[in-house]
Amino acid sequence: MTARIITTTALLLTNIGVCFSQNTPPVVTINGVSADTVNRVITVDFDLADADNDPLDVTAFLSADSGTTHLVEGLAVSGDVGFPVTPGNNKSLQISYTISNLANASKQPDPWSTVKIVATDRHSPNISDIIDQIDSSTVYADMQFLSTPRHHVGAPAGLELVKDSLESVFLQSGLQTSRLPFMYANNVPSENIKGRKPGVVEEHDVIIIDGHFDAVNNTPGADDNATAVAAVLAAARVLEPYHFKKSINFLGFDKEEQGLVGATHYVNNRIEDYENIEAVINGEMLGYYDTAQNAQQLPAGFANIFPDAVDSLNNEDYRGIFLFVVGNTQNSSDLSRRFDSIARLYVPDVRSLVINAPGLGVLTPDLRRSDHAVFWNAGIPALMITDGADTRNPHYHQPTDDLSTINVPYLVRNIKAMVATVAALAEPMSAGSAVSEHFQLATNLDLSTENRHPLSKFDVFPNPSNGLITLRFPPSLSAPFEVTVRGIGGKQLFQQTHNPNAASDVKIDLGQHASGVFFIEVRQGNDRFAKKIIIHEGHQH
Repeated sequence: MTARIITTTALLLTNIGVCFSQNTPPVVTINGVSADTVNRVITVDFDLADADNDPLDVTAFLSADSGTTHLVEGLAVSGDVGFPVTPGNNKSLQISYTISNLANASKQPDPWSTVKIVATDRHSPNISDIIDQIDSSTVYADMQFLSTPRHHVGAPAGLELVKDSLESVFLQSGLQTSRLPFMYANNVPSENIKGRKPGVVEEHDVIIIDGHFDAVNNTPGADDNATAVAAVLAAARVLEPYHFKKSINFLGFDKEEQGLVGATHYVNNRIEDYENIEAVINGEMLGYYDTAQNAQQLPAGFANIFPDAVDSLNNEDYRGIFLFVVGNTQNSSDLSRRFDSIARLYVPDVRSLVINAPGLGVLTPDLRRSDHAVFWNAGIPALMITDGADTRNPHYHQPTDDLSTINVPYLVRNIKAMVATVAALAEPMSAGSAVSEHFQLATNLDLSTENRHPLSKFDVFPNPSNGLITLRFPPSLSAPFEVTVRGIGGKQLFQQTHNPNAASDVKIDLGQHASGVFFIEVRQGNDRFAKKIIIHEGHQH
C-alpha cells in the first residue's frame, strides 16, 4: 500500500510538472498597415501577447505575389523587430523596399502585397504531442471511405470522390489548396491535389508528404494505396494548428498505376521556382501485417545487395512485421537514416528497416516502383515508406485488397512515424503569426474581381458530405449576400440571404435530397462565385 501511495504521488507531481512546463505560443495582432509608395516604406502597427511573458523574436516578411508567398528579398526592416521584443501593445515596424525588390519577387503582372509578422518565443512544440492526436478511429473512418474502386476507366466516380475528399480536408486544414491538372494518354483529364502550408521563417525550403490516390482497375485498393492517402489526410489535420520553420506540401498523386505519370508531371512542371525541395516522404502501401513465419518474401538478388536487412528478417523468421524505409545511396541515404532515428524515438513500436538502393536504384528496379523514383531522378532526396507490397501482401492488385486485410494498429504506427518525420524535418516552432490586409505598392495595379473579391475565398465542408454542410466566409465581408444551392440539372434546392454581421458560417442541411453533385453559389450584386459539393449516404469527414 505504501509503495502504491508513493507511486501515485510521484505520478501526480510529474503531471503537475508537465502542466507547468507546457508553453503557450505568442499571439500577433495586426492593427493597421500603410504603404508610402513615394518613399517606399511600409508601416505596420501590431500587438504582441504571450501568456508566459517570454521575450520574443519578431520578424517581418513581404509578399508581392498576392499573398501566395512572403519571399521578397533584400528588405530593410526596423522598429519592434529582432530579439528580444517584450510582449505588449502599440508595437510598430517599418519595411523599406525598392522597385527591384518587387520586380524580382513575382511573375504576376499586377500583384498585390501583404505583410506577415512572425513572433516566436524560441520554444519548440513536442512532436509526441502532435502525433498522439492521430487515432485509430479517424484512420479507420478514412480507410472505410477511401477503400473504394477508383480508376479513370473502371471507376471514375470513385476517383473523383477521393480527389474531392483530399481537397476538402486540405481546405479545412487551412492549406493553400489547388488542383494541378494534366492530360494522360488519349487526352484523359487528370489532376494531382496539392495542399501547401507555408513555413513561417524559411518558406522556400519544402518538405513533402505524398501518396498516390488512384488504384488499379477492379480493386478497392485498400493497401494500395488508400493507406498512404490516409497518412496524408492525418498529417494535414494534426499539423494544422502548428507553425513550422519550413514549408510542407501535402500531395495526392494521380495515375501512379499508369507509370508514375502524376508525380512526373508534378516534378517536371509544378515545383515552383521559389521552392527548394529538401525531402520527400512517399507512402506506398502501409497497412499489411503478417506474423506468420516466411510471410515476407524477397526479390531476386536482394540478399546479395542488402545482407544486413536479410539478417534482420532472418532473425524474425521472415515475419511480415517490418516497415521498409527505402532510400538510395546517391541522394537519400541521410534522409533514410533520419527517418529511422525519428521513428525509433517517437514511435518505438515501429520496426523500421532501412534499405538504400545503390545509386538511383537502376540495379534494384523493385525499389523504384513508386512516385519517389521520379524525385530520385531529379536529384531530390526521397523515401518510399512501404510494407513491402507484393513481397508480403497476397492481395496486391487483386479485388481482395479491401479494408478487411488491413491491420489498423500497424497502419496507425506507420502513419505516426511518417508524420513525426515530416514534423521534425520541417522544424516545429512555438510561434504566432498574422498577415495584414492586402495593399498596393504601385498605382497601376488593376486586380480582377476573381482575385480580390472576399466572397471568392469561401469554403465548403465537409466535402463529400452526408448532407450537413457548412459554408465559411471571410470575416472581412460587410454587405449581405445570397446563397443558392442547385442540383446538377440546375434545379434550385435552397436560397437564403445571409447577413455577415450575424455570423461567418452558413449551415445547410441537404440530407433530404438524393445523393449526387450539387453547386453552391454565392452572389453579391453582380459578383457570383460557385463551388461543387458531393452528397452521398454514410460518409462525413
